[in-house]
Amino acid sequence: MTRFALLCLVVALSISEGYAASLRFKRQLIPREFQNINIENYLKNERAVRFQLKCIIDDGPCDRIGKYLKVTIPELLVNQCANCDMAQRERAGKLVSHIQQNFPEDWERAVRKFQGGLVKPEDAARLESVLGVKLDPKLVGPMDTSLLLHLLKPVQLLRLLQLAPSCEGC
Repeated sequence: MTRFALLCLVVALSISEGYAASLRFKRQLIPREFQNINIENYLKNERAVRFQLKCIIDDGPCDRIGKYLKVTIPELLVNQCANCDMAQRERAGKLVSHIQQNFPEDWERAVRKFQGGLVKPEDAARLESVLGVKLDPKLVGPMDTSLLLHLLKPVQLLRLLQLAPSCEGC
């Protein structure tokens, strides 16, 4: 898994209010307790949020919602909220932002567990563009320029080299 566990938690919570298409089918997949959850009220319940975080991050005890999230997160990581509408992305952004601000240790552990270390800059940029949430810089790794060099066409690479300052007397 190379995406954020909490992003998936956010998406799963956002899905609870349903997608526009095939709502009936999706309602069958989502636990009844989860279908009508109010994100703002849920975030006010610190105990409930910690319980779900322990379930997902620490493999602690899980209720029906936690079990659902554990099964759903890998699938959600793959599509990166591709099926989310703007309202779902907004709610997801609120949730990620809340957890990052109010549960920073849990957030960091979740990122490291599901990302396998530091977050790639391109993943952090994608999270910011999709959810409007900026990650804590200490969780974002350095840019891998080797991949960038492979992706650039030779002409683009030459232009970059021409723009680079010359090093006289290096």
